[in-house]
Amino acid sequence: MLLVGFKLEDTNDANYLIERTNLRMKTSDAEFMVANKSESLYGEEETHYIVTKDQRSLCYSSKKETAMV
Repeated sequence: MLLVGFKLEDTNDANYLIERTNLRMKTSDAEFMVANKSESLYGEEETHYIVTKDQRSLCYSSKKETAMV
């Protein structure tokens, strides 16, 4: 089983978002975390990140692009 977590922050600062996601990963059993800005809830073409347990972050520009991973 693969556990994926989600982190939503009300920020436009990508570095802050990834930093907060990495902190959450330390207390989570998730293998990956999808990090979103709150504005991503309302559109298909919003930048978001997939953060791995070893703190690598991959940037994606749309929900469709992420679904293809």
